[in-house]
Amino acid sequence: MENKKSFILYSDIINIVEKLSDEIAGKLFKLILDYVNDKNPKTDDLLLQIAFEPIKQALKRDLIKWKNTSAIRSTIGKLGGIKSGKKRSKTKQNEANEAIALKLKQNEAKGSKRKQNEHDSVNDSVNDSVNDSVNGREKKDIDIINNNNIYSWINNFSIYKESTKQTFMALEQDKEYIAKLQTFYPNCNIITSIRKGYSGYWGQEAGWRIKIKAAKKAIKEHGSYVIDWKTTLLNNLDKSKVYYTKEELRLQMQ
Repeated sequence: MENKKSFILYSDIINIVEKLSDEIAGKLFKLILDYVNDKNPKTDDLLLQIAFEPIKQALKRDLIKWKNTSAIRSTIGKLGGIKSGKKRSKTKQNEANEAIALKLKQNEAKGSKRKQNEHDSVNDSVNDSVNDSVNGREKKDIDIINNNNIYSWINNFSIYKESTKQTFMALEQDKEYIAKLQTFYPNCNIITSIRKGYSGYWGQEAGWRIKIKAAKKAIKEHGSYVIDWKTTLLNNLDKSKVYYTKEELRLQMQ
């Protein structure tokens, strides 16, 4: 267990230890300490072997989890450091969306027919849902969406896709968040799973439309909406999780 300075000894081993004599229990404890300090201990005492085996297997499992977490943190460090896991303020979201909107406007000015079609398609999808009523609460909701750059992504898939891409890249560098996901999915490659979630669903129109629906509902009920990507990924990682291969796990244990 090189470079690991501590280990967990579970309380339920009392069920084994209390059946041993004090002499054998003492030898068992010394055997455990030799094992976690990489001394490769051996014993010819059959009773001691039987008592030590379940403890040894538990230590192995804990070591695999620790190495998986360490590997993920090392990868994140190489990507350029740790970004704060705090939720961005609405002001920062507004600035980011304005920058993306400006970039897309410049591209459209150069004659990007595809993006213009996307824009038209989005406007149609938004307008279809509100054409039947343009007064009262529904009109107020439309005004909130159309007059607030925070919600510009609702009317333009390209803005949504670019903003989501930047957010997912930032999440990959959030060490605390990645470590949290790793504890829930110890045998999964969290970085690869996040990328799969983006490219396979959340960065596509299907994921965008889900978020539009959630935004409209929240705006109608509460007057505002902010996408919580951390919670979204945590609740949906089962759909995009990618496991480490047996070879990758073997290499991590070396």
